[in-house]
Amino acid sequence: MQKILEKIGKGIKGLKMGRKGEIGKGIKKVKGKIKKDEGRLINTFQELSSWKEKIGNFVKTYFAKFQGLSLGRRRIVLGGVGMMLVLGVVFAMNVSNIRGASFGWLQTDWSGGADTNAVANHTSNQTGWTKFFSKDANVDTTAGEVKMSATSASFVTTTDADFNAGTGTMTYVSGNAVMAKKPNGGSCTSNGMCIQGICQSNICIGPWIVGPCAGIAVYKQDVAGTLAWKNANTDCVGPQCATGLDASYPTKYVLVADNAVDFSNYPARNACKALGGRLPTVYEANCIYTNRTQYSLYTSFTADVYWTATEYMSARPIPINFNNGDVSTYYEKIAPKYVRCVQGL
Repeated sequence: MQKILEKIGKGIKGLKMGRKGEIGKGIKKVKGKIKKDEGRLINTFQELSSWKEKIGNFVKTYFAKFQGLSLGRRRIVLGGVGMMLVLGVVFAMNVSNIRGASFGWLQTDWSGGADTNAVANHTSNQTGWTKFFSKDANVDTTAGEVKMSATSASFVTTTDADFNAGTGTMTYVSGNAVMAKKPNGGSCTSNGMCIQGICQSNICIGPWIVGPCAGIAVYKQDVAGTLAWKNANTDCVGPQCATGLDASYPTKYVLVADNAVDFSNYPARNACKALGGRLPTVYEANCIYTNRTQYSLYTSFTADVYWTATEYMSARPIPINFNNGDVSTYYEKIAPKYVRCVQGL
């Protein structure tokens, strides 16, 4: 580098003074940069020398340990090192062939059938592959689809006993045949032939049974459970109650028939309202008891006390006992009793 600079200096001597000054400044900058680069190179060589010394010490230390091993252990160590070198070379030679697992797979046709030998290729069979390894006997792939195989069975039923052994909806069994249940007005010989379950005088009727008691129809069964006449032992006043409605007790207050009235504090009457009916008066309840057989086409009456719509006094209504027909006045309004509703005709 110094010789190059000397030659450059000789060439400058023949130049004019102005040009000499400019070139001199440039040479100074170049010399400064060269000194900086020389310093960096010196530092780099010093670092390499330091690492060389460290590596030499490392090799000396572990080589000494290696020499202290038995012959068998030395072979094991050398074998491991050799294997690592071989794997490193193989990896380096094949690194260009390594690729990510980014392939997709779509199979929509299974008509190729089961094949335990055929193997799909991940590059050429990503679509269009129709084979599979195996399947159960009840899986059908004949049309290229995967579906359960259909199974069928048959049996013959010819008798009432056979038909009645099963379950049916809106049907009845008669004459070794299954028939549709009949609507109200249809001819019948038994309750089971009718949709509403009531056959009266060989005619299917609805849930409200018309009988000997004039002006009313009686519901086919009791309201579920037992209910109180009122939630408190207090007077029944308007609009829930009025006088002149019970032929047996014309001056007593009676629960009205108007279902537009709020009966939420009168559980028994409210239950009849939900059915589209009302409680019977004492006069009507006596008639129902007398003719209870005609009104028991669907379910019989319970031999116990039933509420009527008639109030006897502030805390007590007038119920009727369907065990013996007695009318009593000593049950409180809050006592739970049976309820059979009626509907005006």
